[in-house]
Amino acid sequence: MGAYLVPEQLQLDAPELRPFWRQVDALDVPVVVHPSTLPQEWAMLRDYDLTRSVGRAYNVTVAVVRVLMSGLLDELPHLRFVMPHLGGTFYALVDRYLASYFDFGTAEAERERERLRKARERLYFDTAPPHWPVASLRHARRPSRPPGCFH
Repeated sequence: MGAYLVPEQLQLDAPELRPFWRQVDALDVPVVVHPSTLPQEWAMLRDYDLTRSVGRAYNVTVAVVRVLMSGLLDELPHLRFVMPHLGGTFYALVDRYLASYFDFGTAEAERERERLRKARERLYFDTAPPHWPVASLRHARRPSRPPGCFH
């Protein structure tokens, strides 16, 4: 069964979607996500097929980071997501995302890293499209990350 679910401007962690996510959690089924090809910044991406190559990676990355940071996966223990395209740029830039959000070395940051590590275990990443370079697949399999964050 499949369905288009989220209007263009509504993020996966939007409060309006919490009742739906609670129902999905109760069903204990995974959700396959495919964010729109067109990010809000689409005007900059019109040329060179950037809406598909850059725009899609951007939207997938934003979806992954928002789901992790929001606490949605902490709140709903059976909710699982399958994210497309190796998570966009998530694995390539995870250190940067977290470094801008946390004050590393504090007890609070350590607790937050553990929370994110547990939440990350319920995210799955597909390898579509089928032409990923081997280096990208290796990077996603063993991403660079701050110690204790996502291992």
